[in-house]
Amino acid sequence: MVASASVRVALCYNALSAATCGALAFFAADTAKRLLGVDLPWPLWAAAGIAVVAVLSYRRVTVSARVLGVALVLEVAVLLVLVAAILVQRGPSAFTPLAFSPAAVAGGSLGVAVIYALSSFLGFEGTAIYAEETREPSRAVPRATYGAVAVVGVFYVLCAWGLLAGAGADRVSEVAGRDPGGFVFGLAGEYLGPLTAEVIGVLVVTSSFAAVLAFHNAAARYFYALARDGFLPAALARTHPRFGSPYVAGFTQVAVLAVMVFGFAAAGLDPLLNLSTSLTGLGAVGLESLLTLTSAAVAVFFYRRGERGFGHVVAPAVAAVALAVATSLSLLNYSSLTGSPSPVINSLPWLHPVVVAVGLAVALRVRARDRARYERMGRTSVDREPA
Repeated sequence: MVASASVRVALCYNALSAATCGALAFFAADTAKRLLGVDLPWPLWAAAGIAVVAVLSYRRVTVSARVLGVALVLEVAVLLVLVAAILVQRGPSAFTPLAFSPAAVAGGSLGVAVIYALSSFLGFEGTAIYAEETREPSRAVPRATYGAVAVVGVFYVLCAWGLLAGAGADRVSEVAGRDPGGFVFGLAGEYLGPLTAEVIGVLVVTSSFAAVLAFHNAAARYFYALARDGFLPAALARTHPRFGSPYVAGFTQVAVLAVMVFGFAAAGLDPLLNLSTSLTGLGAVGLESLLTLTSAAVAVFFYRRGERGFGHVVAPAVAAVALAVATSLSLLNYSSLTGSPSPVINSLPWLHPVVVAVGLAVALRVRARDRARYERMGRTSVDREPA
């Protein structure tokens, strides 16, 4: 089951990597045309982004972290400046608490909102996969995980509230609906001037690239871990002799990313409205279901051990129920998210049970192989140590 879950997680991170690559290509093409007058098709921008990811995947994770960190700090800073400008110009009254009322939260397409809300946090659970590449992982990983959830949660709530106040609570749906891709740029131009809007446009490109790189790193390290445990070809478990990076797994993920992105391009689909939305849904739904199962498993594990406190049983059980509801809403509204009538695109979530079946088959095969190997060594069980 662990191997099957790991394969599903790898699928999710590959999907999210391709989804953010679609967003990167869209915004890069739009920004280059607007600022430089360079009008190139989006697949070329996607190819450029994938090429840079391939170069960085060859290096150690600290190099990628520096790229991610610079892009993140710049984007956070400019968005906080935008929220501050909206507060100064519109006043505190524009930040209405009605935005958090049950009627407002449940209004519209709740399932689509759940997908994007949860996908905004996806990646916080990935801190554990970098444990082998960090100092004092027993301390660094928990701190990074809790810190990420807290900071991201506060930041997203503040920014969403500020954008709602900037557009006006009574007309935000109309304004955003007219130009979803340019909504934030329009507000930045209105409250901070056209130059700031262009700066945000550039930062959206850099942050999109940072997201592609982050999901690439996560997917590549799942490939590496699965290969090391015998569930994927052993070559994917090789690390670079100088940089220590899982470079073979990284290049493999780059190839998978290219196939996914250019498959949508060959089909003539839009990078933002088709590629990004559908694969965001595929990755989000998969991770939602896995987090649901993980939460339930944690509650059952500690209950059986007799540790039945709030943090051991109650909290993970409540999380499992909430995540199960979120997953159901996401599946029921998947076609609304993609905005596509294509039965192929809207059937993408069915890849998850297929991957589960494949993962179980591979796990059983590896287990049988190991059992035969141990028996040849004179062991009667894979669980017993030699006499």
